[in-house]
Amino acid sequence: RQVCCDLRLVNMPLTAKALRSGSGKLISLMEMLEELLGEGRRILLFSQFTSMLTLIEEELKKRKIAYALLTGQTRDRRTPVK
Repeated sequence: RQVCCDLRLVNMPLTAKALRSGSGKLISLMEMLEELLGEGRRILLFSQFTSMLTLIEEELKKRKIAYALLTGQTRDRRTPVK
């Protein structure tokens, strides 16, 4: 299931072409997020893979998109929700 999200999530050597092309799902997600944010929407995004959330977080930082992150490790959940 992780392979379907992004090849970087599985522990196997990747070719240079695979690394350059990126994840189709991540690219589509970022396009959708930018469009929805452009419309002034707020977005709640779920992933069962925290490693995928890490990749999404990297992309959000690159694009300077503000976000809050909640995982099983989050102790103070009220602050990010606010």
